[in-house]
Amino acid sequence: MEQLIFHEAASGTYSPDGKHFAYNKTFRETRTWKRYKGGRAQEIYLYDFATNEEKNLSNFEGTDRIPMWSGDKVYFSSDRDRVLNIYSVDPSGGEIEQITSHTEYDIRRPSIGGNKIVYELGGKLMVLNLENRQTEQVNVQILADAPELRPYFKDVKGNLTEIGSSPDGETALLVARGEIFTVPLKEGTTENHTNSSGIHEKGAVWSPDGKKIAFFSDKTGEYEIYVANTTGDRKAVQLTTHADGYRHTLRWSPDNKKLAYTDQTLTLYILDIETKKITRVDKSEFENIDVSIHLKPIYDYNWSPDNRFIAYTKMTGDMVYKIFIYSVGDKSIKQVSTHFNDFNLVFSNDGNYLFFLSNRRFNPTFCDFEWEMVYKDMAGVYCAALRKDVPSIHSGDAEKNARVRIEYDGLENRVEALKLEPGNYRNLALTEKGAFYMNREDGDFNRFEFRVPGTMDLYHYSFKDGEEESILESINSYQLSADGSRLIYKKGNEVGSVELYSKPEF
Repeated sequence: MEQLIFHEAASGTYSPDGKHFAYNKTFRETRTWKRYKGGRAQEIYLYDFATNEEKNLSNFEGTDRIPMWSGDKVYFSSDRDRVLNIYSVDPSGGEIEQITSHTEYDIRRPSIGGNKIVYELGGKLMVLNLENRQTEQVNVQILADAPELRPYFKDVKGNLTEIGSSPDGETALLVARGEIFTVPLKEGTTENHTNSSGIHEKGAVWSPDGKKIAFFSDKTGEYEIYVANTTGDRKAVQLTTHADGYRHTLRWSPDNKKLAYTDQTLTLYILDIETKKITRVDKSEFENIDVSIHLKPIYDYNWSPDNRFIAYTKMTGDMVYKIFIYSVGDKSIKQVSTHFNDFNLVFSNDGNYLFFLSNRRFNPTFCDFEWEMVYKDMAGVYCAALRKDVPSIHSGDAEKNARVRIEYDGLENRVEALKLEPGNYRNLALTEKGAFYMNREDGDFNRFEFRVPGTMDLYHYSFKDGEEESILESINSYQLSADGSRLIYKKGNEVGSVELYSKPEF
């Protein structure tokens, strides 16, 4: 072995007779930036062993690299036309000639063998025939076991993201790894209702009559709304063709005919299931920037039991969430609250009250870090009588109304607080007998973070005697069945159910 005399050298190639050596002085093949013309730009030099002299063969301010000698020519790659292609030069001083003319991708890692050059182009192997200057793609087949690419069974228990319930509470509706499952609570078979590898479904909600499941799917590349039957032909029907944007939070109307949803533009919509007509309800002109898209206005809304109204919260110019009520019939909008952060709206089943949570309990605590007051445990559970003749929720004397009537005048003055201590209440839901909600005493609560991450405890408040009862501890989420007979809850990776007004079985 003999050390050559070059002061610095990277890749190089001998002439067929061994008397000359063409080489680069620097190596930049692994660099990512294109069309480099700085001080480390590569050029091709020709060294003569007999005279101990060298000369510059390429003379270009950009990249000339990886010389390959074949016959009486030196081939190399260059970005003279702004894309790396194969060129040739006569070492005796002839003109530089372009051999390939690729325009989309750079030629990478060329290597010569006989009268052919192989190189990588856009993730493909190409072969250049130097005799006819034709290129062809190499058909590469890697025969391997590739277990990662084979179908396999996956336990999705640890990937559970959403829970729901059938209207009768007998079946859980679960979303895991982008698939939608129904799981009977007693007897039956777990079913995958989407079974769509490579497609992500989410936001599944069961219709009140139990006949359909609505959900979002990115089958088309963007999240669109689909519905599928729960029995018989379960092929999903696409209802929207937005083509762009991000939609979330589906809410069925009680008559199973419409879906409310929102999107990234802070707009609330109503979708008619049969006609696929979309009605714009309202749009928020203000948003909070420190929460996820699912918590930006307008995300919090619910239908009245007679399908005629939607109550929702929207941030106004003072950065406070106010309650608004939309009339489906005449498309009118009324603002019914003014001063506090109100959220988690729920109409009572009898059509007499609008329940909600509100941060309006002010119990200041002096901060020991900064000279200012801190407000914690601000939330309470409230209900507003929709008409002047509606008695207190605790009287039990209100009559059920098939048709909801709302007297807007003085509605805010008819707000009544449930007999609860101030807390961090979230996730309000109702039955005819009482209210369910979650609470957690410890931790920091962003005033806009209406869906608190982590676990909370579940409680029930009785309208009859005004007493609070602990139901479950440290759960992530829950949902009542539409008929009010049972609730489904998630605790870590476990899913359980509770027959209402009885203790749960773990």
